[in-house]
Amino acid sequence: MRKIFLFLFFIFTTNILLFAQSESESILKLFNFSTDLTSISDNAISLSIDAAWLASEINNATTLTGTLSQDAQDNWGYSASPSDKLVVLFNDGSTIEFKFTKIEGYVDGEADDFKESHSMDFTAYSPNYIDVRIVSDIGYVDGNTEWLNIIGGSMNINGNNHTVSIEHGGWKNSEIGNGFAFFNRDELVTGTSTSDVSSYQLNDRFHVSIGHNSNIGFYNQSTQLWKNSSVTAGGTTYAFQGLNVFYIGATELYDDASNGIYNKVNEDYNWSAEGLLLKNNQQFANVVFSSTPISGTNGPSLIAKLNSGGELILHYLLNSAPTDIENRSEGIITEYKLEQNYPNPFNPSTTIKYSIPTSPQPSPSQGEGVREGLIVSLKVYDILGREVATLVNKAQPPGSYDVEFNPVSSSQYLASGVYFYKIQIGNYSQVKKMILQK
Repeated sequence: MRKIFLFLFFIFTTNILLFAQSESESILKLFNFSTDLTSISDNAISLSIDAAWLASEINNATTLTGTLSQDAQDNWGYSASPSDKLVVLFNDGSTIEFKFTKIEGYVDGEADDFKESHSMDFTAYSPNYIDVRIVSDIGYVDGNTEWLNIIGGSMNINGNNHTVSIEHGGWKNSEIGNGFAFFNRDELVTGTSTSDVSSYQLNDRFHVSIGHNSNIGFYNQSTQLWKNSSVTAGGTTYAFQGLNVFYIGATELYDDASNGIYNKVNEDYNWSAEGLLLKNNQQFANVVFSSTPISGTNGPSLIAKLNSGGELILHYLLNSAPTDIENRSEGIITEYKLEQNYPNPFNPSTTIKYSIPTSPQPSPSQGEGVREGLIVSLKVYDILGREVATLVNKAQPPGSYDVEFNPVSSSQYLASGVYFYKIQIGNYSQVKKMILQK
């Protein structure tokens, strides 16, 4: 079982998403909300299976109750108490509890096999973070893997406690041949999520198709988004109406990703964006591309073009996020900076850029010697706070850097969903969110 380490989710949401509820922030949260919500439930399902598998491996028998304890060296022990639930106790003192009503499926393989074929009914509880019942069914039907997750209870989302009632279902399939591979995924999220500060009505759908030809080192990815969700906050309701976005990107083989921009527009005549953003049932913006797609370029962004004449970037699509980390006239880096990963969402890999200023100040504990090279730590965590990758852990002098994160090339399986990457340089730290789509 892979290394598990839990920081409570509210720590991340406090650092990342808990800020003043401006108009643009409310709209962007609405655009991303269904992905944030379903990623929490997907990771709860994954962690519950990992925990049950680990307890069973330790006991050499099916084990769904008791306590798993992690020590300071990341070793796991087991005790038989309690007898009604499975408790996971992490070495930082945090816990998550699973109470299984039903857990059936393919049990002869690894935990990841069971994640692709099961029928489960369980509750997941972690203080200040999650208290939900999840009914999860997934299996092979007529050439597809189909799933339906029904989630009800409370979750800490974006720093607020939400009462959720949603259904998250879909299908996927894949085919691998001599020099080619195809993958398709389609999912739908419906339901409600309500807190003291906002209320969401969700009706979002997502589809992706990937075709990869290894003979010529090339793949196409077509993506389509449908959104008809709304949020009410502070007496104002924002809603996407008839949002339908379709785009096709192409890339060369993965090792070209080190060049930075590697996704490119393909079949620009197939790119389309339509739909409205409403404010209190009145048209507030049109959803369009920021410019005309042109084949061979790295593409436009998806924007809400406001009636007032302003613009709000909803998604960068194939384009990279702008950066202001350098003084362009002097070429001097003036501040610490962790940029948004590009592309985002990503599959199979993404690039993370960061900068160390020309005259960094050492922390009191580091002393004068670190001016020539601060210790840089850049790590990736899943939505439950488990560390899944260490990208950088070494001293680096001032400058701008980029590093590739490619979970496909690692030995560790990572599911689609929300992940966080955190940088620590002396006393400076920053956390940002990214989305892996498969």
